[in-house]
Amino acid sequence: MRATIRGKILESARSFFFTKGYNKTSIQNIIDDVEIAKGTFYHHFKSKEQLLDEISDIIVDQKVAKIQRDLENSTDDAFAKFNTFVNQQTDWKLEQLDLLYVVLTAMYSEHNILFQQKIKEKNIVRYLPILTDIIKQGISEGIFDTDVPELMAELILRLSIFWGDGIAEIFLRSSNYQDPVRLIVERYNLLLQAIERLLDAKKSLLGLVDRSVIEEIIKYIREREEEG
Repeated sequence: MRATIRGKILESARSFFFTKGYNKTSIQNIIDDVEIAKGTFYHHFKSKEQLLDEISDIIVDQKVAKIQRDLENSTDDAFAKFNTFVNQQTDWKLEQLDLLYVVLTAMYSEHNILFQQKIKEKNIVRYLPILTDIIKQGISEGIFDTDVPELMAELILRLSIFWGDGIAEIFLRSSNYQDPVRLIVERYNLLLQAIERLLDAKKSLLGLVDRSVIEEIIKYIREREEEG
């Protein structure tokens, strides 16, 4: 019973955070929606911040789990694993278009700055050991060259997240651009080129971005916007 109530609270909070915004959502909103007593809420969660933490964990875990499964038993070299790491990001977007749209619009709402920061930091924490292992393997194979693999992994993740803000803007405001697909592909390729140089990669990382995937995501977002 407790798990069911806890799940309902999380689902209600997620719905409010995504539609109304984290800052404008009150605990009372959630209590009224789930139809529970205030004491019941505080039995499961100490604060709204704890709710945000757990919802952020769930969203990030969904993205990370598939990458971990694909890489865990892989015998590929580091370059192939890096390709998998990059491609799985877009594969997840295609498989979870509805969630992607909701997360993007929620993250980049002016009412959800804290939510955006939480998601970004949790992405770094969860992806850091995965990318570090790939880089270390690449060093041992002579594919990558860096003396600080963990720091380099963090730099790449932070650079990708920062650069991703501009890409997200184009996705969400694609009608404002004459050729949004080209702009997004160019931005992705420039990011990969920067990563390639940071790692002193012995193979090119360019060409990993599938234009058709970008087109499909933009099409979906526009359809959702038209639906209102």
